[in-house]
Amino acid sequence: MNSKELIFTLCMMCGFNAFSQENYFAEGTSWIVRTDYIDSKGQSQTSVSELWIEGTTPINGLTYMNLWQQDYDLSQNERIGEEKTLCSFIYADSNKIYTFNYGFGSKPFLLYDFDLTPGENCSPYCGDMLTLRRLHFYQPSTYPLSCVREETLNYGNTTFKALFVRDLSDSFSQGEGEFDAVWIKGIGSANGPLDNCRYRVAGDASSRLIKVTSNGTIVYEYDAKQLNAVAGILEETPQPDDATYTLSGRRTASSDTGILIHNKVKTLK
Repeated sequence: MNSKELIFTLCMMCGFNAFSQENYFAEGTSWIVRTDYIDSKGQSQTSVSELWIEGTTPINGLTYMNLWQQDYDLSQNERIGEEKTLCSFIYADSNKIYTFNYGFGSKPFLLYDFDLTPGENCSPYCGDMLTLRRLHFYQPSTYPLSCVREETLNYGNTTFKALFVRDLSDSFSQGEGEFDAVWIKGIGSANGPLDNCRYRVAGDASSRLIKVTSNGTIVYEYDAKQLNAVAGILEETPQPDDATYTLSGRRTASSDTGILIHNKVKTLK
């Protein structure tokens, strides 16, 4: 190999490393997630938790990763509370991420398909927080999602592929190009590793991914300006919201029955 070929090879290698991307659904990865919610008294509250992968569990011939959760203190950068909770099982098959449901069918359920390109569809299991309790007692629901856009997010020298997905079953989506969630390849969504179908990822999201670390090294941090810019949102300040939501945070029709939330006030219909 002559000098020109060597320089070309090194440049290609550097370029590849700059744009290569790992799948961080692996041992040693940690997600810090902030959740905004309304308590039983109708007051707005905020909590922060850490989710991390530690250990494995064999299920039906596959090796699932254990996803744990515990309250987290952002100011001290440490876990707080008495104990950790095993909240889900995760299985990674290349760029497809699955969870496992004990109660219904004993089969993997798709969480993410990071190979999607604009115009392609998939039907993942969409949940709010896919805890083991929900996976055991609640009938899993799948929703048809379509990738409507693909953009890039940058952190340091790493470029992440961001997929804007739209819930095709959602009667509230307005016009082609609207999106219901942003998937970040190899990381999950802009709302966390399990919240794959959240509404309102920028602005008044009910949950928000703060940062991701891999074996102690930060690989991604939330950047409101960058996320809003690629989403085409001009300002970060939430706009007035006249929609009606269920207790789980999913938008619904105001005519539905049950405990509903409108303008941060709970009502029983």
